Amino acid sequence: MKGLKGDAAIVPEPHALTASLSTVGVIWFRVKTRGRASHALAAESAVNAIEKMIPVITALRVLEAEMNAEPRHPYYKDLPHPINLNIGIIRGGDWPSTVPSVCTLECRLSCQLGSNVADTHARVRQAVEKAAQDDAWLQKNPPEVEFFGFRAEPSVVDPTTEAMVMLANCHQTIVGGTLAFNPSTATTDERFFLNNLGIPASCYGPQGEFIHAGEERVYLPSVLSAAKVMVLFLLRWCLVIE
Repeated sequence: MKGLKGDAAIVPEPHALTASLSTVGVIWFRVKTRGRASHALAAESAVNAIEKMIPVITALRVLEAEMNAEPRHPYYKDLPHPINLNIGIIRGGDWPSTVPSVCTLECRLSCQLGSNVADTHARVRQAVEKAAQDDAWLQKNPPEVEFFGFRAEPSVVDPTTEAMVMLANCHQTIVGGTLAFNPSTATTDERFFLNNLGIPASCYGPQGEFIHAGEERVYLPSVLSAAKVMVLFLLRWCLVIE
């Protein structure tokens, strides 16, 4: 498939029979704090790496609040909390009777439409460095910051392009009513088509609940509706029917 480029892309995601107008940027990062191990009987002379992660988490939450308080792209002005920090994984310690010498934190953080991954990386580093400045141990043993995995830039689609207008018309034919194009506080594969290939793209799909949770599910009648919309879109786009 290398070298091939489509006219447009519809990414099937559980979007409750709406289309995505834009996505935020998303990064993953890892922070590691180091302490000084000891048997618990001498804990007062040791340095607990897990406890040294607490000011780092606090600083990251402050950064999240600052990012949500900043001026926003108009698409996101009515959303109460478009930027989300997720403390996803924390590892530290070997067993309860040893003061842990290492703690590792892995997080997901989004960034505004109009911002970028490089700036967000820099802000994370600054937040962690500020946390270290206020702690005597961390000043001499600064936390290590590593960026891995997601480096997703924000993306936005023009809903007036031919493909998006056709998607809206197909939705109206099958589901009824006007197709809503909504800003997303997540990232999806549509960003590759928009940012890397320069073709219009949006997510469209059934109604879902508890996304990424153990009880994640979709409403089956909406799966059928979404499938009918996509089939009709393909038939019209490929000029099989009008």
